Amino acid sequence: MDLALLMHRARLIVVLKTRVGDERGGLAASSAFLAALLGGAAAALDPALLPSSTDAARDLTIFTAATGRHAASIGVIWWTSGIAVATGYFVVVYRLFRGKVAS
Repeated sequence: MDLALLMHRARLIVVLKTRVGDERGGLAASSAFLAALLGGAAAALDPALLPSSTDAARDLTIFTAATGRHAASIGVIWWTSGIAVATGYFVVVYRLFRGKVAS
């Protein structure tokens, strides 16, 4: 599907869903709109992620921004550990402060 068509449809769905009070549908359509907008920007710049204003040889491309295998494996380990800590933190906080707030 064309990204512009997807953006228009998602925007229309956002308006329609929020008018009838369906917040979840509006949120999903809004997320689809933002993803299509980001995808369109990335497709327009491909393969340059960050174009240089002085010299095309200095562009940051997909290939020059790629990391090595070792760094990627270390990143996955750190990300997994970090997300486990963050999840544990939210579980503890939400259990400590569950229920309604007393006025």
